[in-house]
Amino acid sequence: MNIFKRLFRIGQAEMHAAVDKMEDPICMTEQGIREMREDLEKAMESLAQIKALAIRTKNDKNRKTSEAEAYEKKAVLLLSKAQKGDLEMSQAERLAKEALVLKENLMAEANALQDQQAVHEKSADEIQKNVDVLKFNITKWENELKTLKSRVRVSKATKEVNKQMARID
Repeated sequence: MNIFKRLFRIGQAEMHAAVDKMEDPICMTEQGIREMREDLEKAMESLAQIKALAIRTKNDKNRKTSEAEAYEKKAVLLLSKAQKGDLEMSQAERLAKEALVLKENLMAEANALQDQQAVHEKSADEIQKNVDVLKFNITKWENELKTLKSRVRVSKATKEVNKQMARID
């Protein structure tokens, strides 16, 4: 039974050694950078979408607010016409009340849109922070990759110099 365990451990050690040889730090770093760039691309796309949504919500809020102000002006205009005698007072009051109800509904919708806009802007800020972190990490790992590549070149050059020196002796 012990011999099987020992053979298994030897096989396991050989497999680990083979995997270690395949794991080139430069290739692994390049793959990591590629993956981070893909993540950055997705994050930038999400950021653009959430910013567009925030802008659309802001525009809707502004439109609702301006419509509410228009209804308020219409109510005032109706009451002024009734005072001038151009319109019956009861009818003007009824129409003014309807206009003010519509104004209140539009203001409520505008306030809800204001809350949504704040949520969208907060999400956009968080995504922007993530994008900045990804950009920083990509730059850091690109510099690390350059360092690794230069170390490999120095190591190869040193090996060559040592071989040449060994031949001279």
